[in-house]
Amino acid sequence: VDDHSRLLALLSETRPDFVFNMCDNGYKNDALRELEVPALLDLLEVPYTGAGPTCLGMCYDKSLVRAVAVAHGVPVPRETYFDMSQETGEIPSMFPALIKPNRADGSVGITAGSVVHSAEAAIAYLAHLRKTLPGRDALIQEYLTGTEYSMGLIGNPGLGFNVLPPLEVDYSGLEPSLPRILSYESKFDPSSPYY
Repeated sequence: VDDHSRLLALLSETRPDFVFNMCDNGYKNDALRELEVPALLDLLEVPYTGAGPTCLGMCYDKSLVRAVAVAHGVPVPRETYFDMSQETGEIPSMFPALIKPNRADGSVGITAGSVVHSAEAAIAYLAHLRKTLPGRDALIQEYLTGTEYSMGLIGNPGLGFNVLPPLEVDYSGLEPSLPRILSYESKFDPSSPYY
């Protein structure tokens, strides 16, 4: 079902036993509304795959995820929250730095230009984000080099989780001049050197 204009009516009329939720682009294809589909399924008491609305809402806010990690003693890079509604703000003097939107997923807003080495470059990239992702605040983080891993979990709260083997991100084929990051292009642009 991809007719979002009739989604509520279709789910109410047909009342599925189970939903395989593949709505990764958000309700009405607005990524900021991704949590609304499982919230709707919860209201209708229809079981579904994937994360629930609370989890999706929390995970979409990188500063909140960082705060949870800090609360659990997980080491995190230094970070400054940057309010994009302000034309100016204090640029921290931690370079190199990684600049990214606070609310996004799929590496949206993360490009080779996200890694900056000066206040001037930081201001320029913040202006780029302000133009391309209006209304979203940014994070300026200490850029950490080193090995990068992804971890997957399968399961449900209260029922346990299976931890999948770690995946190491392999940057060996990337041009040495490009920063080692999982950019948006690495996931969605086959013509990019990151892909």
